[in-house]
Amino acid sequence: MLLALKDYNRAIELKPNDGEFWVNRGATYARLGNLEKAIENINTGLKFKPDHETGYLNRSVLNSALAARFPLGSTEYGQYTTLAIADLDEYQKYRPYNGDTWYEKARMKRTLGNLLAALDDINRAIQIDASKGIYFYERAIENHQLTRKEFAKADLETAISLGYANIDAELAALYLSN
Repeated sequence: MLLALKDYNRAIELKPNDGEFWVNRGATYARLGNLEKAIENINTGLKFKPDHETGYLNRSVLNSALAARFPLGSTEYGQYTTLAIADLDEYQKYRPYNGDTWYEKARMKRTLGNLLAALDDINRAIQIDASKGIYFYERAIENHQLTRKEFAKADLETAISLGYANIDAELAALYLSN
C-alpha cells in the first residue's frame, strides 16, 4: 500500500492536474485508514475531474464511515450522512441502475428520519433488482416506522424467502410470530 502511495505521489508531481491520480491516492489513503486525508485527495481529484463517478462513490463511503464515528442523531452524524447522500446523488447521475446505491441512500435517509424519501429510494432499488432480500428487509424497517404493518410483514416474509437471515428479533416477533 505504501508503494502505491509513493507511486501516486510521483504521478501527482508529474501531472498535478490529473484528477484520476488524486482520486486514486485518496482511495489509497482510505485503505491506510486516513479517512480525512482520503477525502481531501478525492475532493482535489473531483475539482480536476468533476465527472469522476468512482470519486463520488468512494467519497460517499468515506463520509458514511466518518458518520459512523458519531452517535445517531448527532449533528456530526447528520452532516457526514448528508454529504454521503449528496455524493450518491452525483454518482447516480452516471450509474442510475445500481440498486446498492439506492439501498444505501434509503438506509441513510431512514437514519436521518426522512422515511418517505427513504421509501422512494428503496422502492427504486427493488425495481432495479428484486432478488436481494436485504432490500426488502430495509423496506420492512421503513414500513414498520411508518406504521404500515401489512407492508412490513410482507416485506419481512419476502426478505426471508430470498434468503436474508439477519432479521432483528423484535421486528420478527412483531410481524412473523402470527
